[in-house]
Amino acid sequence: MISRKYSKRVQIWKTVASSDGFGGLTIDPLNDVDLGGSWAYIKTIRPEKLIALGITDYTYAIEVKLRYRYDLDYEQEGIYFKYDGNTFIFNTVLPVDYEQAEVTVIAVKL
Repeated sequence: MISRKYSKRVQIWKTVASSDGFGGLTIDPLNDVDLGGSWAYIKTIRPEKLIALGITDYTYAIEVKLRYRYDLDYEQEGIYFKYDGNTFIFNTVLPVDYEQAEVTVIAVKL
């Protein structure tokens, strides 16, 4: 692992459905749960790689390498992260490396 490779700090969040008071559920950003922070390496992606992954709008797509955390399920629905005042949703989660040291995520800006 390269020293100081992970230089960006991101906050990982999960959307949660809450009761709307009328017998139904609603999704309110104020009720989202902060799952914690993680150090990350963030870079932009070449358009050729995005097309191979099935992403057609590559204006705001980034590749994020996160330190692997055993307490987070990166493939569950409703996971997103905030970085530099922007919100990114997980589009594709690539397999964890053999040492389980990092997870690679393709994310798209909301």
